[in-house]
Amino acid sequence: MSARPDLRTAHAADFTMAYLVDVLRREQLLSEEQARRAIEQESLIRARLLRAIEQAGTPRGQRQQVEPTEILAAFEFHTANGRPVSEDVVMQAVARDVGMTFEKPDPLKLDMELITRTMTRPFARHNSCVPLRKEQGAVVIAIVNPFNRMLIEQLHHLTTLEIKLVLSAKSDIQRIITEVYGFRSSVAAAEQKHGGSTSADIGNLEQLTSLSSLDGLEATDRPVVNAVEYLLHYALDQRASDIHIEPKRER
Repeated sequence: MSARPDLRTAHAADFTMAYLVDVLRREQLLSEEQARRAIEQESLIRARLLRAIEQAGTPRGQRQQVEPTEILAAFEFHTANGRPVSEDVVMQAVARDVGMTFEKPDPLKLDMELITRTMTRPFARHNSCVPLRKEQGAVVIAIVNPFNRMLIEQLHHLTTLEIKLVLSAKSDIQRIITEVYGFRSSVAAAEQKHGGSTSADIGNLEQLTSLSSLDGLEATDRPVVNAVEYLLHYALDQRASDIHIEPKRER
């Protein structure tokens, strides 16, 4: 018997382990034994993931709900043909079941300005959602829980544009939030610290030469170091061969 909620009346709480297990069993991605184990040990794995969050020192205000997709992926199951049942595989199956598009976000195609302008970091972090790009006059937003009607309604109020929802793995969404907002906040902090002075305005690159005669931009400056670290981490994570920085007149 299918555990799929009625999409017309579904709520966030209907995105359960029972639902996921049912979807994966129907697609023959989980065996009966794996399905039984996932249901029986869900609480145990959830507690383990929560402990890992606490040990990582994540502030309580920044913690997100542990999604059943994360719990299922943590079992590290394999299909009958040896394919790992990863978070991506689970979300792809969910997307097929609810008739939505699954998308693996491409970090190289993200619009940082769109992301930070559309929603705040706390909102994105708490709800595990992130804008990916503009497409034919609409904002494409990645979410995890297709049944979270309250979130979907909130997203419609965040922008005057139409929104197009796609499903993505929570780990990908959270990594994007960390990298994009972290980099932008570091750059903003550096600009505020070094751009507030009338003698050295790093908001205008034509005046950067004036910094050479000042000690205003030290190598040990924390916001600058953070920005560079985010940039290098991003490049290494994407296995980039080059880093290109495009200067603008005012920023």
